[in-house]
Amino acid sequence: MRDEKAAAERRRKNNDDDLTFCLSLPNKIVWVESVLVQARGKNDWGIIYNAAQFEETLSYSVEGTSQNRNRVVGGRFPSPSSYVYREYQRSYHGVCPCITASEYKGCATDNRRASRFYGRRLTIEECAKRMGFTVPQDWYTTPKKLGGKATDYTASSWRMELYKVIGSGVCVYVAEAFGKAAMDGAEYFKMEGAGSKFVPASGEEGGNEEKEEKETSVKNEEGRGKDKQGEKGEGGEAGRKGEEVKA
Repeated sequence: MRDEKAAAERRRKNNDDDLTFCLSLPNKIVWVESVLVQARGKNDWGIIYNAAQFEETLSYSVEGTSQNRNRVVGGRFPSPSSYVYREYQRSYHGVCPCITASEYKGCATDNRRASRFYGRRLTIEECAKRMGFTVPQDWYTTPKKLGGKATDYTASSWRMELYKVIGSGVCVYVAEAFGKAAMDGAEYFKMEGAGSKFVPASGEEGGNEEKEEKETSVKNEEGRGKDKQGEKGEGGEAGRKGEEVKA
């Protein structure tokens, strides 16, 4: 138990260090993503999301694409709430558990991995499908060199690496949602000071503010009035900027 607590504390410190480093970068938008830590209060450096929030329609069979994949995301970025389809839950009933980096160890009696949903070990293709992509054919070729250096991979050990890479990645559709939110806010997103954390969890006040922002923008375009920030002298565009920073 003591070893587990020490490992959890190291992970928490690494997360804090990574977040501090990333927020020191000059980039206006920064995403920092990590697995959840079980200890209470150790995930408050970011917002917890479940990948299943980002799929419009959830699937509940072994042929599906959904998974309960919980991750903490911190940094500087516009809210992706426009691309979130449901309130956060740690686990959506009937949805496949998280695809892990150790699915190659899965079996019918496993109770720690997604294999418990399938009743068997998942294939590499099934893991990739849950992550939102199709495995490129050339991935299956065991490399003799990587980065210009010779490798000692066998066909078996290379397949194990594929499981690890896929299971430790970010779902394509989740990355797309955060990317689209960044593009939506690209013209008027402003960088805050180091240590700032945006993105209210879905269902909180931020979602309603975005809706009001769009309605205000339409009113400005039609010349039916100025929003509150616009009345300060910079017109509708300034109002949109002010509301986005609040969100």
